[in-house]
Amino acid sequence: MTSKFNIPTVKLNNGLEIPIVGLGTYGSPQSGDREKIVQAVYDAISIGVTHIDTAWIYEVEDKVGEGVRKAIADGVAKREDIFVVTKIWCTNLKKEGVTRQARESLKNLGLDYVDCLLVHWPTPLKDDGSGISDRVFQVGPDGKAFFDNDTNIYTETWPAMEEIYNQGLAKSIGVSNFNTKQIEELMKTAKVTPVTNQVECTPFLPQTKLQKVCAQHEITLTAYSPFGGSPKPQSDGTLKDQDITLALRTHPIIKELADKYGKTVYQILLKFHTSRGVIVIPKTVTKERIIQNADIFDFELADEEIKSLEALGNGGRSVIPTPLIGHQKYPFVEE
Repeated sequence: MTSKFNIPTVKLNNGLEIPIVGLGTYGSPQSGDREKIVQAVYDAISIGVTHIDTAWIYEVEDKVGEGVRKAIADGVAKREDIFVVTKIWCTNLKKEGVTRQARESLKNLGLDYVDCLLVHWPTPLKDDGSGISDRVFQVGPDGKAFFDNDTNIYTETWPAMEEIYNQGLAKSIGVSNFNTKQIEELMKTAKVTPVTNQVECTPFLPQTKLQKVCAQHEITLTAYSPFGGSPKPQSDGTLKDQDITLALRTHPIIKELADKYGKTVYQILLKFHTSRGVIVIPKTVTKERIIQNADIFDFELADEEIKSLEALGNGGRSVIPTPLIGHQKYPFVEE
């Protein structure tokens, strides 16, 4: 029987507390991970990793909900002890789209509320009606997504999110993939401050400026792809680690710290975030890795070690949404 880890929490600006380490549930169709989500969520909650991150576009909300409900039914945890996050997709950023998808996500999850609902990207898109199966972005012959330049994320999308919050369908609301200027612009009109901004973050992309700007508004930072992103499908059907993943895994400074503390490089990468107050959501479906990811609170990185990791920043990203490049709200033109 695996003993439960006591994962520290971060207090959000609305008073809720979110476990600083969670479980990400994204999985490409080629990986086969989607079929393992129910057990992974159940295992995570059993271990004490009660922060579960998902999204409508991942097409696994039903599996996530099944794992959550099974854990509750088995007495592993109470609903109030589980922090479930999901996200509104780009094609649903008009007011009616936010409302429709929020309710659809709750139905998929089989829950009365989510603990946090995020705007997945600040880039409204039109829906071409072809569905989302096996691909994230609907694209035209030019490889570009169908840009919606009429929907204003600050004056239409966010007020719709605030309505969902005020109705109690989401206990908190936040954003994802917003840059510093987009955070500042949102805060000019927001009546409800987002609790977090979920972005890619590694020592190669430490997001120090973004974290500082968010902190000025009491917005936390949540790191996705902390190991350098998911393996990429190849033409032969296999999966291959991204270059950033390999570079992080083999970097001498990270390896040296792993040897010093008797941890894996992955645990050092996670500790880099939590040491800076950054919430982190590593994705895995393997129970042993979930345990490993939670086992990072028996040592502390020194301040100079954290700074040495931040100094590795080179702007390298694993998540580059090519179909969005050229959108007037494309966020990665700056930090």
